[in-house]
Amino acid sequence: MPKANTNPETENINIRLSEHLLAELDDTWKDRGFNSRSEFIRQSIRDAVNQTQLSAAALEALLESSQQARQGEFVSREEIREEFLDE
Repeated sequence: MPKANTNPETENINIRLSEHLLAELDDTWKDRGFNSRSEFIRQSIRDAVNQTQLSAAALEALLESSQQARQGEFVSREEIREEFLDE
């Protein structure tokens, strides 16, 4: 028997999943260290609703960085420290 909704600020919803998808869901929440299926689903929904949006400049910087890495162009830790950290 399902538990009654005791929090007046929440709503219960019902969803239908195939047995295969439900099995994958159960494996995933357990592998990722969640305490329950519901906790995992709530966090997944939060992540989807509050999806981080990257600016065009950030996406361009990521693309450039990826291209440089593929070409073997890397920056040493020392160079990063010198440029960005005041030590």
